[in-house]
Amino acid sequence: MSIVILPFLNLSGDASADYIVDGIVDSLITDLSTWLTGSFVISRSTAFTYKGRAVPVRQVGEELGVRYVLEGSVLLSPDRVRINVQLIDAATDEHLWAERFDKERREILQVQDEIVARLTRSVGIHLIHDEGRRRSSERSGWDAVDLAMRARALVTGGGANEERTAEAIDLFGRALEHDPDYVDAIVGIALARIYQVINLHRLDAKDVLLAEAGEMI
Repeated sequence: MSIVILPFLNLSGDASADYIVDGIVDSLITDLSTWLTGSFVISRSTAFTYKGRAVPVRQVGEELGVRYVLEGSVLLSPDRVRINVQLIDAATDEHLWAERFDKERREILQVQDEIVARLTRSVGIHLIHDEGRRRSSERSGWDAVDLAMRARALVTGGGANEERTAEAIDLFGRALEHDPDYVDAIVGIALARIYQVINLHRLDAKDVLLAEAGEMI
């Protein structure tokens, strides 16, 4: 997967607030790079060459060689801050996802991390689902990448529970049947086993689960 987060528009008309807008984008680029393991996220220095330029999404995708573009805007009022974001497929110009965040302006510095975390989680989950759907439609049958993406979507973004974790482990295992050396699937099973012990309190099988996790890694 490949994505660029373009500089958000400052709709307040107050240039002195640019540091707030740019800071949100900076944090989002960093967090999304960490969250989407194995994906290609365009660097800040390259992304910000588009600041103040009205470039069509398709052109951005072609120039940077990315599949997805995230763009947005920030509106600051004396009391509130509103952030709108849209995720776009650069190849088709299709809007895949959009969300709005409203916060009190006096809280902006304190809640910036929260906003970035929500954006990162939402965008990351949508990218995983969309990429898995796109790949499965392009090929007949499952392959290791499809299976691992679907497994990761089950247990990311705070949606994991005992049933979803077990299903994810099964999908990761099926991915390894297609490609025994597929690192994402190997790491996925190991982390899911550790999750079962720590968060699902599977103390009855602690030694077995941790041993399996160790063998995978």
